[in-house]
Amino acid sequence: MSVDIRTWFFIVNPAAANGAVAKKWPRLQSILLQHFPGAKAVCTQYPGHAIALVESALREGFTCIAGVGGDGTNHEIVNGLMIQRILPLSKITYTLLPVGTGNDWIRAHRIPKKLNDWIAMSRHGRIVAHEVGQIDFVEAGEISTRYFINVAGIGYDGYIVDFAQRYKYLVSGKFSYIILILLGLFRYRLSPATIAFDTDKQAGKFYTINAGICPYSGGGLRVVPHANPFDGKLALTLAGKLSKLGVILNTWRFYTGQIGGHPKVSLHQVSEIHITAEPALLVEADGEFLGRTPSNISLAKEKINVLVPFRE
Repeated sequence: MSVDIRTWFFIVNPAAANGAVAKKWPRLQSILLQHFPGAKAVCTQYPGHAIALVESALREGFTCIAGVGGDGTNHEIVNGLMIQRILPLSKITYTLLPVGTGNDWIRAHRIPKKLNDWIAMSRHGRIVAHEVGQIDFVEAGEISTRYFINVAGIGYDGYIVDFAQRYKYLVSGKFSYIILILLGLFRYRLSPATIAFDTDKQAGKFYTINAGICPYSGGGLRVVPHANPFDGKLALTLAGKLSKLGVILNTWRFYTGQIGGHPKVSLHQVSEIHITAEPALLVEADGEFLGRTPSNISLAKEKINVLVPFRE
């Protein structure tokens, strides 16, 4: 499948990077439209708008969609792609121009941040069939479904993401997420949970439960270091009842991918995960707060075509 650079539709999140994209966009737009004269760019105006803009782009005849933002923008566009019924996913190409804060998803694929390198990738990159996760959860008393392309977190991760979204003014730097993790330790209380996956079942108190398509989250953490977006499996990490001191002393494992070396942490590759807890645990995906358990996580039946850098 080849990419026609004339058919790029840019979905721009001006609120990304704490509003920095709004200031950068006029210059970026000028450069992009010079290189892609047939392209179109539209800015999102409210949370969730990128989902609707995917359908608008496809109805206008665009088949290559690029998000301009971070992991939140990425999450919305992926959901827009998965729920639209205008074109088969096999006929659509997607990629991200990363200008957000965390930029975790791009780490797995080495999508460049520098604009000139990104433009070169858009012309000489390769298209890969990327797996997508599907997660069911409870929102306002109803069962809801979302898709994710990176990592879903249940328990402490959901708690931290909920806190971060309610106090966005506190989350601005590269290390803000890990600071929130450490600060939240003294407020969070573990809940008993039951996790059923494939032929296994575990019950107890879990610090966090993570399901991954790709390995990076939270500004460079590797809580699912064994995640691979092409292997047909969900990467599952179960962190048991860790002490507050234990979390602090093992923070280095989050960044080095050695989290599985802790005796209370187990790594699995599974097809489906079902989580129940009382009281309910909080649920996030791709850094977006979703709702509460019970939750069911699986791979979506369809994949999306993603443009990434060419590698020998």
